[in-house]
Amino acid sequence: MIAPPLRFRFRGQALELGGRPKLMGVVNATPDSFSDAGLHPTLEERVELARSLIDAGAELIDIGGESGVTNRPPVRPAEEIERVVPLVERVSGDLGVPVSVDTYKPEVARAAIAAGASIVNDISGLRDPLLADVCAETGAGLILMHTRAAPKQKLLDPSLDGRIADDVEEFLRERIALAGERGVAFEQLMLDPGPGTLAAVAHGVAAGVHVLRVHDVGDVADFLAVDAALSSAFELDSELRVADAIRWEQDSE
Repeated sequence: MIAPPLRFRFRGQALELGGRPKLMGVVNATPDSFSDAGLHPTLEERVELARSLIDAGAELIDIGGESGVTNRPPVRPAEEIERVVPLVERVSGDLGVPVSVDTYKPEVARAAIAAGASIVNDISGLRDPLLADVCAETGAGLILMHTRAAPKQKLLDPSLDGRIADDVEEFLRERIALAGERGVAFEQLMLDPGPGTLAAVAHGVAAGVHVLRVHDVGDVADFLAVDAALSSAFELDSELRVADAIRWEQDSE
C-alpha cells in the first residue's frame, strides 16, 4: 500500500510514513478465509492472534468479516457486522493499536468505526461511493485498492496485458478524485496497487511501499530487518559486524 502524502491521517491520529515500512497484521473474523480457514474460531482466540501480531511488529491490525474466496457467497451486512464489531471493540480498546476494517459495505464500515475502527480497507476500489461518504463524515482513513473486478468475482481481461501498470495508475487517479469529490481529505487516503503475492513484499519494499498488509508479521519483520541491514539503512552495532577479513576470505582463496 502506497500513500500519496508522507502522513496518513485517520480519526484524529496520524501515521508518519517513509523509511522502514509499517506492518499491518491481518485477523480474520470468518470461518472460511483462504489464509487460516477458521483456525481461530472464537473471539478470545482472535484477540490473542492480534496480540501476537502486535508483539511480532505489527503497528496496525486489519479485521475482516467476509472471505475474499470467490466460490463463497457474499455475507449479509448484518452478519458481517456481528462478526467484526466485537473484535474491533476488543482490539481497539484492549491492545491500543489503530484498527482497520476490511469491507466494501458502507453500513459495515459505519458500525466498525462506531466500535473503534479508524481505517476502512476497501478492496472494491470504491465501487460504492457511499463508503467515501462514511469516511468523510467520520474522519476515518480510506485504503483504496486497484481492482476492475466486483467483490467475490475474478476478472481475466486480456486487454490489460502489457499495460497493467498504466491501468493501476489510471484507476487509482480516478478513485482519488472520486473520494475527494465526496469530501475525503487527501491525507486520509492510502493506495493499494493490489498485488497479493509473496514476491510483492520484496518488490514493494524496493519500490518504496509504506505499509505491508500481511498474515506472517514475524517473518516479514525479519525480512525487513535483514533487508535494512544489507542496504545499510541503519548502522549495525560493532559487535554484530563480521570482520572484513572473514567476509572476503572466500574471494581471496
